[in-house]
Amino acid sequence: MSFLYRSPGQYSYLPNCPPHQSDQNQFVEGNERCDLTEREREILFLIAEGLTNKHIARRLGICDGTVKTHVRRIFPKIKARTRLEAAVWLLRSRIDFLEKEIETLKQQNPP
Repeated sequence: MSFLYRSPGQYSYLPNCPPHQSDQNQFVEGNERCDLTEREREILFLIAEGLTNKHIARRLGICDGTVKTHVRRIFPKIKARTRLEAAVWLLRSRIDFLEKEIETLKQQNPP
């Protein structure tokens, strides 16, 4: 199941995120599952857009230190060491999700 998530300036599909579970959402990459809070997801998307901690803090109206704390919590959850690895992880998790959704649709609607 998926829903549209509003990140600044765009809508994006997030995997396995029923609207009633907005506080915890699952990203899936391969067989691995990762639970991120709504704020962590938001910050991860902004990292993937290339924003610095300072710019993320300004956009979200929070302190730089709070962003750093979120980033420190996100990276171990997704096994990333750098911001680039985090962005790549996000892209891969979304691709894996879309491939699974396409396969499900094909099975439900055979030619």
